[in-house]
Amino acid sequence: LPSLTARQFKLGLVRNGITLTSIEALLSGESDPVAREDNTIEWTYSSTFERDHPLVISLSASLGLSAEQVDAMWEAALTY
Repeated sequence: LPSLTARQFKLGLVRNGITLTSIEALLSGESDPVAREDNTIEWTYSSTFERDHPLVISLSASLGLSAEQVDAMWEAALTY
């Protein structure tokens, strides 16, 4: 799937009932301090998001989303 802009990615989350606050809580809950900082930097400063990026995969798993659900959300976000 094509990459999403940060705007598309975050609108896609919100329009599927996933708040940005809940994502930030997941990021801050990471027990490994280096991974927590890495993920926070990725979330805060990335201008694009890739479907197969480890952060996207990790967040999807933490949210209990299947690959099919994420793909459908991703496809919809391409139109935002």
